[in-house]
Amino acid sequence: LHRHLSPCNRDWKDNPISRAINVNRSISELKPLQDWNAAYELKTKTVFLSPNETKEIPITITNTGKELWPNTGDSNGKYVVHLSYHIANSQGKTVCFDGNRAKLDKNINPGDSIGLMLPVTAPKLPGRYIIKISLVQEGVAWFDEKGVPPITAELVVR
Repeated sequence: LHRHLSPCNRDWKDNPISRAINVNRSISELKPLQDWNAAYELKTKTVFLSPNETKEIPITITNTGKELWPNTGDSNGKYVVHLSYHIANSQGKTVCFDGNRAKLDKNINPGDSIGLMLPVTAPKLPGRYIIKISLVQEGVAWFDEKGVPPITAELVVR
């Protein structure tokens, strides 16, 4: 299979190195999203929890953009897309910015939807809170920071 070719006649598109790179092409294509668009559907508008209790909340997300959302990232976990949340108290102050994550079980193509169970952990203190649910591309940005409104629910901790 290997024949000697002069530098001018080498096939640079098909050689052992380019074939190895193409096998790992999906890893090399991981990059920051450019098209930040999503839709959320949440049937539960109020969540009741005890202090520090964790409960899974069903939510449907739809990729309304033009780019695939990857369910894997680089070796440091960067570029993977997760579903997460922030929690604010009744005065609007953020008490939890970086909530638990729900992992996508597959890449989400434009136009596709997926149902997820988001594990939400209640704050330590009883009270009324707002959960702001948003996607996040790890190591890049939260979707709500890029102009995609989060979906919200009331969180009652008692």
